[in-house]
Amino acid sequence: MENLKALVKVISVQKIGQIEIIGQSKKKSTNYDKLYNAIRDGIVDNDQEAIEYLYPEHKNKSNYQRLKNRLINRLINSLFFIDTNKPSFTDYRRARHQVGKFYVAINLLLERSARPTAINIAEKVILVSKRFDFSEYTLLIARYLRSHYAYLNPNRKKYLHYNKIVEHALNCVNSEVLVEDIYSNYSYLANTSNSSLTKENLKQLRNDCLVLKKRQLEIDSFLFNRLTYELLVYEKAISKDHSGALKTCEEALDFFSQKPFKYQLVGIIFNYNIFYALVNLMKYKEAENRMQSNLDVITVGNFHWFRANFMLFHSLSLQEKYNELFPLLVTVLKHKNLTKYKTHFEAWKLNEAYVHLLIATGKIENVGPKKKFSINRFVNEVPIFSKDKRGRNISILILQLLFLIIQNKTSKITERLDALNQYCYRYLRNDETLRSNCFIKMLLKLPDADYHPLRVQRYVDKYHKRLLATPMEISEQSSEIEIIPYEQLWEVVLEVLEKNKTKRK
Repeated sequence: MENLKALVKVISVQKIGQIEIIGQSKKKSTNYDKLYNAIRDGIVDNDQEAIEYLYPEHKNKSNYQRLKNRLINRLINSLFFIDTNKPSFTDYRRARHQVGKFYVAINLLLERSARPTAINIAEKVILVSKRFDFSEYTLLIARYLRSHYAYLNPNRKKYLHYNKIVEHALNCVNSEVLVEDIYSNYSYLANTSNSSLTKENLKQLRNDCLVLKKRQLEIDSFLFNRLTYELLVYEKAISKDHSGALKTCEEALDFFSQKPFKYQLVGIIFNYNIFYALVNLMKYKEAENRMQSNLDVITVGNFHWFRANFMLFHSLSLQEKYNELFPLLVTVLKHKNLTKYKTHFEAWKLNEAYVHLLIATGKIENVGPKKKFSINRFVNEVPIFSKDKRGRNISILILQLLFLIIQNKTSKITERLDALNQYCYRYLRNDETLRSNCFIKMLLKLPDADYHPLRVQRYVDKYHKRLLATPMEISEQSSEIEIIPYEQLWEVVLEVLEKNKTKRK
């Protein structure tokens, strides 16, 4: 069912109506139409619901399976008729779709002995493929043309011309495969390891980057250079060479600006990297301006709109501009598309929880009628983050404790601290989690100091100094852990302890 749902989502109702593959015409509605419309309108969500909807009396599973498979095949056929003239298609996406479609057409024509037509189309399509740096398609089409002018219709000039294209495209494809292999390797390590790259990994990454930089002198393909520049920036970032990362990003943007086509997403991606480099250099205004340039070209409510606003939220938090967080949060949370992106949804719910913490402690004022916040309901809303032992659930565990401190529930605080202590021992034992380790160790000292604000400062002194001596390395991952930097959160804790002390008098 998931494959079918994905196909239904991709194919527009208008286009199906135009080509009349599933119905939508004057003919009598069929079960194909019923199943398609039921999935599109959210009436059915799985196979069992679809069977009951289509065959309420007999629950005919075999008929349904045949119907589903045939509908899948029809929808796949319909993919070739997607309207690429819509504004949502960039020139790059439109060209890739068309070159892919014409490549299939060339193959079909050759199989059916329509060689002259196939060659005529190939000679036109390869020009588009070369212009947009589609190395794989260029190689495949050039091989047909080289063979054709070598022995089927001998023409020395054209044979040599297409042979040269084959050689260049093959070099590009091999380089793209190489960089994809390297890129995939470090992506896998980053997404599966509980710590950052080892010294051996980092040494290998630097060697890989040297190899790729050397290849850049002869390989100008779009894909190769995009992935190479991303790896070069990544190496600079994890080496904490933020000025170097910034310079590399600018070099990348300059390179892509000289291409005969524009691919907006590349600019957006490198602007993200520029943002984090600038923030680490404490150039907040420049960073926010760079992110605003992304928002100027991003469609409101899409994946990158939520991501860009998340980064702006983090910048404001770092600068302690807490009162500016609330209107930004409201703007994002009220957008209907947020629930479409699960990780974005949970990240913003976490942001919301910390904003409520700031409201509860008086750090954010003038927000109008206060919405009642339930920490238990919040935890249920973020199942992915709650189960993430690689970092993001640290911010949730800390948040739960901070609300208990605000409520001055000492018995529950003790229980929560015991759980935090166990968590700290199990998961926060490497250099990458040092800041979280220090902050939790500081919180663990609260009962020992009898929650007295002055006494607790003496008890946590060594951990506090260690925290201050380990500046936050700002990245996308760290911004999901330290929604508010621990240094700032500690000041909030001390203020709450002072208020609680006053209440006890």
